[in-house]
Amino acid sequence: MAALDFEIDIGAGSDRGYSVVVRSPGGAEATTELRLPAEVGQLAVRAPDAVLASSATVRRGVTSDEQPVRELGRLLYVALFAGDVRGLLLAARQRADLAGGHMRMIMRIGPPELARLPW
Repeated sequence: MAALDFEIDIGAGSDRGYSVVVRSPGGAEATTELRLPAEVGQLAVRAPDAVLASSATVRRGVTSDEQPVRELGRLLYVALFAGDVRGLLLAARQRADLAGGHMRMIMRIGPPELARLPW
């Protein structure tokens, strides 16, 4: 079975946040404004060094070097998948499971300051 596409388009920012349009495989669509917490900028600065440090050794647990990357990922997820967008994501995942396939997430990120984040 082919992948079901879950599409996320993040556009230009304004004083309210970045415009987001999400389309689910079933054709449903949601729009919202993405507002990132201030901590995202601080963690994004630390992320490249943390990724390199965490790949240096084989380990089983989360190291203190990896913690900024995990926290950044959590903040990005919570900011993007809120409200109607979260509902569409959960419905799309369920639809893919019921169809015996998988879901592919396609992100189109316009603003360069967001495109460089480790989504």
